[in-house]
Amino acid sequence: MTAPDTSAPSALVWTCADIKVLEGQRWIFPPSEHRALLSLARASDGQLRIGAGSDLGHPDAPLRPEKALTLLSPTGQTVTGVILADADSRYLICDATPFPGADYRRLAAPADGPERALERLPSTAFARGTRLTMGNGAQTPIEDVRPGARVMTRDCGPQTVLRTRRFTAALRPVRIAADVLGNPRPRPLTQDHRLFLPQNPDETGPGRPRLAVKARHLADGRSITSGPRVTVPMVQMLFATHQVVFAEGIAAESRLLPERCERMLPANLLARLEHAACASTCATQPHSHAAALLRRPDAFQIIRQLAAE
Repeated sequence: MTAPDTSAPSALVWTCADIKVLEGQRWIFPPSEHRALLSLARASDGQLRIGAGSDLGHPDAPLRPEKALTLLSPTGQTVTGVILADADSRYLICDATPFPGADYRRLAAPADGPERALERLPSTAFARGTRLTMGNGAQTPIEDVRPGARVMTRDCGPQTVLRTRRFTAALRPVRIAADVLGNPRPRPLTQDHRLFLPQNPDETGPGRPRLAVKARHLADGRSITSGPRVTVPMVQMLFATHQVVFAEGIAAESRLLPERCERMLPANLLARLEHAACASTCATQPHSHAAALLRRPDAFQIIRQLAAE
């Protein structure tokens, strides 16, 4: 059964009371089945609140980003999390799923605070009508994907969708015309959608298999345009762990919270790329590498060529 429309994206979170914290520095998580759905919404004044359809808390109750934290697993992997607090409980949302029973050590908190850390958390949400590559290779509109379906992912192959959520967001969509980046149909994205494009070592340097570029940085005013603010119906998929999926043939991910960028980006590609502070690579790649590529005068042509390969 399709999930009803709501006004908020969602995340699977832990209630902090279920997490064992030893000596303030060692965090031990219960099985992932202990997680529950927390819907997030922003009021017109920017206040973060619990959205409709949440398994936790009360709809419209204020949520406060209390702190951000970084945890280190016994195998050396890091997990970034944000603790959200309402009047009754505290919840932890993470960018990856910690292994249950493992002894995680707390490291220094992210320097830019819990609000910014929350905005950086990834999600898998796309506009209705966006076709996804399924586990069997079929192309299916995201609104037709049901819990239990298997969707092809970039890193883990076919993965099972646990839940789907529908919500609306006020966005300035970036529209990519058909065949520009290897996409067979026109494709709307949010400003903060990240596209994972293959890299050519001759153009971008050796050992760089992927380049992650935000959609806003590709707008050229012609085949990729940044439009006026509109209300966009979105569909979000929840997996056991965050996944990068193939949307209209391109590996992509979104952000958990709808964008809040109010400034229209200038039409001139070079001016935008010269001042782009948000360009980033995959977590395993140095941030400066993508930025260096984006500063090249032929950046857009290179990215189009790589995406079409």
